[in-house]
This record gives sequence, structure tokens and C-alpha cells, in this order.
Amino acid sequence: MDRCRRLSTNQLSASFIYTMIIILSVSLLTTVALLIWYLFTPTYSDHRSIVCPPNPCQPTTTTIISSTESSIIPSSLSSISQTSTSIFSTGSITNGKKSTYKEACHHLYDCYTEYGLLCLYGWNENQSCLCEGSHYWSVQQNKCLRKGELNDTCDTDYQCHREIGFVCDKLPDRLTKICICAATIYWAKDSNCGQTILHRIVDCIDEIHATTCLVLGMNSVYHMLTIRSLTQRELSFDWFLIDNRMLFDLPRLSCSFNNETRYCFDLSIQDSQHSLKLAQFTQKGFHSIEDLGGLNHGTAFGLTDANSVSVYVRNNQNILYRRVIVDDEVLPVHNIAPSVTSDPTCYIQELEMTRQLYCFARNEMYGLNEYAELSINTWQLTQLGYASDRIRNETIPVCSYVGRVHRYCFVIFENGQIYRILYNSNGWSTWQVIGKEQQQFVSEPVFLTSKLSNESNSDQTCYLIAIDTNYQLQISTNLNCAVSDNFSTWIPIETNRKFKQFDKTFRLRDGNIGVLGIDDENRAHYIYLDPATNRFTLPQPAFTVKPIQFRP
Repeated sequence: MDRCRRLSTNQLSASFIYTMIIILSVSLLTTVALLIWYLFTPTYSDHRSIVCPPNPCQPTTTTIISSTESSIIPSSLSSISQTSTSIFSTGSITNGKKSTYKEACHHLYDCYTEYGLLCLYGWNENQSCLCEGSHYWSVQQNKCLRKGELNDTCDTDYQCHREIGFVCDKLPDRLTKICICAATIYWAKDSNCGQTILHRIVDCIDEIHATTCLVLGMNSVYHMLTIRSLTQRELSFDWFLIDNRMLFDLPRLSCSFNNETRYCFDLSIQDSQHSLKLAQFTQKGFHSIEDLGGLNHGTAFGLTDANSVSVYVRNNQNILYRRVIVDDEVLPVHNIAPSVTSDPTCYIQELEMTRQLYCFARNEMYGLNEYAELSINTWQLTQLGYASDRIRNETIPVCSYVGRVHRYCFVIFENGQIYRILYNSNGWSTWQVIGKEQQQFVSEPVFLTSKLSNESNSDQTCYLIAIDTNYQLQISTNLNCAVSDNFSTWIPIETNRKFKQFDKTFRLRDGNIGVLGIDDENRAHYIYLDPATNRFTLPQPAFTVKPIQFRP
């Protein structure tokens, strides 16, 4: 019996020893394998390799647009992959001759779809054969190629996803250029997951493949927000931190865009003179700040022209003046008008054969003046409405045009109501209140059109969106607004949220339009004109929760 017991004990001891040997062997092999991987895998000290690609949020979802509500469904890469591969499909030809890159077209199959070309609208251009936004045209291969992602080889910036912060550059330990994050722009995980507290959406510019916005956080740090269309009913919001403390002095930048450079203007809040400053951003991120001087107050207004940019400012004597930048040369100051009592707003009316510049500002009698540029540095003054009109103090007019004839301005009078004044073939009208109810508002409305401003189609629709005294969104609509003038009564956009800002628009190249704002919890939201219903969606959070494997 004792012999059996000792034999059993010896067998158990041997089994235990064998098991420990196997475990130690596996652990040793695993350690050696990890060490070899670590030694032979390239590592970069450059911080840009750490922040790209963007980190996923939890849980993994994608926001899909709905005409009545925001629905959340599990995300996958299949929908994006299908969008990417579908542009290379072939189809029937509408005529015998096809068009190649940048040539005019009217229908999809007018283009060489087998080369990846689609019949698209360029920004403020006619339809042309262009690559889909995630691709670029390769002259060498004569077809559309997918833009590079992180660490993909490249020769120039446009071969990378520039619209979300990638540039083509060379790391110190690399012999060739690769796609990496721009030097002063970093992926902001907290912002992309909707966790950043925001102060104000400062400025938005519609570029070729995306709309980019400057957004100021409560910590005085700027973000660059990129808005793109993934599909006709799916938008992408990408948030990036701009790493430069020199911008702390400029909280209300107003930007213009020319030669792939963003020129942004603001008045310094740190010096008593409130000098005019110019901040420049390129595709590689923040570039520089230049002090343009002057004794000023209020806010600056930046405007993009054909081959230049300009800024319109009030000095401390209430004189409205302009400075123009051509080929990076800042031209001397030109005075436009004295005795203005509000910040200006300006636009260029672009028709087929003409371009006309207009500026508007409140005068010292609480009315509104129009300044039309007749020739270089020659302006014509027109006082709008009656001398008895009382526009609310410091109100910035909202002015634009639609079609060939109609031009509008919208302001808030001292009674808190929004009024409009119309220019048509008979000249300027008088001020008329929007809506029959005595609805009061806390801020100026945002004005946008369903199509480009210079289009006169019968389905061109104008929208006014404003925040009332209950901090709710209200909308007024004018159908066929290039011809008729009949804004509807104010209709609330039903939501349980209150808003403190809702006035920055985006218009993407595929025709999608929307408005951005910030709610009372300091989070970014947007509404979107659903192309299926031709109605705006309810406000939804302006961030996109990323899939685990990031694909722009």
C-alpha cells in the first residue's frame, strides 16, 4: 500500500515539473519573440506618429442622418469601402465622346468612370469630370488614385488626405516622404468623442472637398473642424487641436482663403490699441502671425476675392477702412466711410458677366448704410430705409444675394424682432418684420440658400434660422426666393436643447448644406438639409464616432 502511495506521489511530482517546464518554455519563447519585434519594428520619436491615426471612441458607432431624428447604428467599414470602390465601376455612355479630368460634363457617364472620374460640381464652378473627394488625379497613371493615409508613401501634399490634417513630409530617419499629421495640428480624441467644452464656432470656410471651421474652446485653445460627406446622407466631423499659444490673443478670427492659405484677421485683446493682426494657416498647419497695427475696436471681417483677400475694420474714430493682401503683400490702408457704429459685413455678388462688391454697416442714426464699390477705392453710399428706423445697438447686419436681382439684409430692431429689407429691380424696399407674431430674438439670423447664391431656379429656397429669447431655434422659409419675396412665419425646430450660437453654415461640393452651433452645455451641434425630404433635421451632435480601423 505504501509502495503504491509513493509511486502515485512521484508521478504527480513529475507531472507538475513537466507542466512548469512547458509554461516556462512558452513564456521564454514569447518574450524572445516580443523582443525581436520591438528591435526590428521602426519607431519614431516624432510626436506626429503617435497622434495619427485617430484613436477610436467607445462605443464604436456612426451617425447617420435622418429627416426627423438622429439614428445610431453599428458602424462598419463596408459602407465606406463600397463608396470607395463604386467610383471605378463602368456603365453605358450617353454620347460617343467621353470627357477626361476637369473637362465639362452633364451626366455621370459623360466621364471616364473606368478611370474613377465622376461628374461633379467644383466649388462655385460648373460640372466637371473630377475625382471623388477621397481620391486625387494622377497625371502619370491617368486615373484617380486613393489619397494616402498614415505612413503611405507620397510625393506631394495633395496625394494625402489633406482635408483631415495629413501632409506629405519626410521624417528624420526616412529616405522617402510619407503621409503624416501636420506639424501643429493634432487629432483631438476628446473633441471627436464630444467631450470638449467649447466657447464659440469662430469661422467656417467652404473649400474644395470639405468645409473647415475654426472653433475656440473654453480653455482658449483653437480646434480645426473638418466637415465632409461620406455618402449623400452621412457626414464626417473630424476635430484637430491647433498647437499654438500665439492664437490666445485672437478669440474672434474672421478668415478668407486664397492660394491654399487661410488668412485670418482679428483685433488683439491684449493691447489697449486693439491692433489688427493677421494669422496665416497652410495645409501644414499654423504658419505665422503678423501685426498690421492701427487703433481699432469691434471685430474684423475677412473677405475672399478672385486673386486677393481683404479685411474690413472699424478704427477708434468709427471710420470703416480696408486692407488688401495680394501675393502676400499687404497694401496700404484705404478709408471707406466715416461714422459707422457697427462691425461691417461684406460680400461679392458674382453673376455670369459681373462681380460687384457691397459692404454694410449701421450708421450713427441707427439706420443701415450700403457701400458699393464703383471702382478701385471709389464707393457709393446708399442709406437704406427711413431715418426713423431703430436698429439694435451693435447689431451686425446679415446681408447676401440670391439669383440675378434679389439682395437681402436682415437685422434686429430695438424691439427684438428680425426685419428684412429687399433690393429688386425697383431698388431698395422699406424694412418689413419677418413673421406675423411679435417673436423676439437674442442674436442675428443666419441666411442660407438651398443652391448656390447666383442660381435662379424655381426650386431655389431661402432659409432664415435664429435663436429666440427662450434660446430655441426658429426657422422661416421663402420658396422660389430668387423671384418671390414671401418669408413664412417663424416655425420652431423642436428640440429639448437650448442654444447660445447657431450661425455658421457649411456647403459641401456635393450640394449638402447645414448649420453649426453650440448648445447651453457648450457642445457643438448641427442641422442638415435632408436631400430626400428637403427639410432640416433635428439638431445632432457635431462629432463622428470613429470605427476601430480609421478610414478617411
